[in-house]
Amino acid sequence: MELGPTDLSDTHHSTLRDLGRVRFLPARLLRGGAACVDRRHRRSRRVRLGDRRGPRPWHADRNRLDGRKPARVMRGWRSTRHTPWLLLAIGIATACDRSSERPAELPTFDDGVAAAVDGIPISLEAVDAPLRIELHELEIAAWSARRGRLEKLIEARLGAGALAEGSPQWRSRVEWRLERPAPPRFALSAAGAARVGPLEAPVHVTVFVDFASSHVASLQPAFVRLRDVFGDEVAIVFRQLPLPYHRFAREGAVAARCADAAGRFRSFAYGLLQRGPGFTPGDLRSNAERAGLDEASFEACLAGDHARAEVEGDLALAASIGVRRAPTVFVNGLYLSGRPDYHEIDRRVRDELTRLDVAPRMNRDSAKADMPPPPTSSLPAIPAEHLKEPDAIVPLERAVVDEALANELLKAERFESTRGEFSGERLLKLRRVEDGDFFSRLGLEMGDVLLVVNGAFVTESHDHFLDAFADHDVVRVRIMRRGRPYAWEYRIR
Repeated sequence: MELGPTDLSDTHHSTLRDLGRVRFLPARLLRGGAACVDRRHRRSRRVRLGDRRGPRPWHADRNRLDGRKPARVMRGWRSTRHTPWLLLAIGIATACDRSSERPAELPTFDDGVAAAVDGIPISLEAVDAPLRIELHELEIAAWSARRGRLEKLIEARLGAGALAEGSPQWRSRVEWRLERPAPPRFALSAAGAARVGPLEAPVHVTVFVDFASSHVASLQPAFVRLRDVFGDEVAIVFRQLPLPYHRFAREGAVAARCADAAGRFRSFAYGLLQRGPGFTPGDLRSNAERAGLDEASFEACLAGDHARAEVEGDLALAASIGVRRAPTVFVNGLYLSGRPDYHEIDRRVRDELTRLDVAPRMNRDSAKADMPPPPTSSLPAIPAEHLKEPDAIVPLERAVVDEALANELLKAERFESTRGEFSGERLLKLRRVEDGDFFSRLGLEMGDVLLVVNGAFVTESHDHFLDAFADHDVVRVRIMRRGRPYAWEYRIR
């Protein structure tokens, strides 16, 4: 008997009765799908199912009350035991019938394809393109966890104290094979970007910056030192990445592009980074004036669309390679994880020069200012190695400095003595700062207390603050502002 579609919708009793006559129907259906199921397996399973018996079901007694014969009911019950296998056989046969309509299997990851939509493949490379930095950071995290665990295992075998750097036990007994994952390298062009240094420099240090970020401001001295050490072998390429949670960050990025269009990017950018985060649109205009930008041209650029389009281009580049934070640093496209300091960037620059077989031509012009002048007060001089690394390095033009120092009004009533004494000497603080004057160009504010100039204290009886700018090309200044110390370095060219 063949099972039709209406048979499955009969009443319970008729279903039991019909199934009693088709005990081997699953085998018939399975024979129709012989390409999908092994014949011997079907035959052995059919025999096993046919011989199986079990306890008397509850509906057998119910049917007895209805006047039906127990033998007939039992025969129906024995058939219902095959119902799950019947449904399974129908599913297999249906699947086998439709298998000819199924499209060809998609390529696996081994083929470089992650998925396909309407037969059009999506490559794994397209998936990973904006995730390479994120995936590398995950690899670094896994490597760091493994490294920590491996060091503990090695220490357990060697004994306590064996992990000290240069330990004889370490050198003689340990073979370290867990290498740090290699960073990804990107093809980053410097064309059209704001930069400090020549375009043809063999090494480009590309930095995605947000001028409202304190972390970006802390890297500004590293940019200057790299150019001091390597000269035209290194160019610093700036890409704008104003973060949405920093107020006026986008305005600062647009203003920086306007300064670049006017050829005053370095002065504007370094001055803005010296000021630090928290600037306003008014501060941007004041900084532009100090950097020597023409006011009318600067305002026209801010109102136009060209600089904004350049910022949007930098943002699109950042999104395409997965840059999400500022600063993010690349050396010839090689990604530097985390927030690298000067020493890490310097090491990578040297590695790139070696890889390119370029002998670095170091600049030593600033070495003459490394030693502070002899002290002019009773207070002792501060050794150079004990001086704080500068928070910012500010470029100045010698003509501008000399012109300001020639103004006699510069010294008039600008400083006043502090109330407290330091080792019997009174320090000096700025009494007045006007927009556009020399002290404003230095980034100083009213109330700043002068502490140290080129390693010597500045006091009421020994004020050599302005003399240092007249006599030296590099002036290192340390001040106290609202209870917090700041260290700046001025480069006069």
